[in-house]
Amino acid sequence: MQRQRKQYTGRFKAKIALEAVKGQRTVQELASHYGVHPNQITNWKKQLIDEAALRWMKPTAFLINTARGGLVDEAALAAALREKRIAGAGLDVFQQEPLGQNPFQGLDNVVLSPHLAAYSREGLRETGLQVARGVIAVLQGTPPDPASLVNPAIYG
Repeated sequence: MQRQRKQYTGRFKAKIALEAVKGQRTVQELASHYGVHPNQITNWKKQLIDEAALRWMKPTAFLINTARGGLVDEAALAAALREKRIAGAGLDVFQQEPLGQNPFQGLDNVVLSPHLAAYSREGLRETGLQVARGVIAVLQGTPPDPASLVNPAIYG
């Protein structure tokens, strides 16, 4: 039996994400109990990860943002990386895209990449397979995988 995830608003998701950054909740608790992922936040606060949030992070922490460029204060992150307050970062989304002049130039503890994972051979294959499985399920009269639906409630 699959466990139902609780549904929360974007504002509440942002609040508990910040609690995780501050160490009040673990990332495992955040992801498994609340089912919160930054790409699900539609009404998010700009720069959820700001100077204050970065100061809560341990020196061994790595910040990974593959969700939205506006979630991270890039100038504050670059300063934290430059001063070695956190170990590193990986970003594939930015406040300004395409990425041109940026505060990360010259830093060796950050990996910058275009937000293109879905366009890889593997990503395109998996997307095609998910669509095909959903079409087959509907044609056979069974509901498709709820994780693939925008509105799973229609299948009651």
